[in-house]
Amino acid sequence: MRHAKRLFETVQGYTGTARSLSAIARELGLNRRTVAKYARAACWKECIRRTPSRRSTSLDPYLEYLRQR
Repeated sequence: MRHAKRLFETVQGYTGTARSLSAIARELGLNRRTVAKYARAACWKECIRRTPSRRSTSLDPYLEYLRQR
């Protein structure tokens, strides 16, 4: 999380300048799409990868037992 916040602040600092997203990406050593994501975001928490919710399966009643094994 600290990395995402620091990266967000860095990219936001560059977006106020006349540099293109490609130039910012080259300078920071990042993919242009990553820079675009951080530049578009309103806050750094929007950039954090979220794990999708897991669908239930027929194994759910036995998961605790399986973890113990």
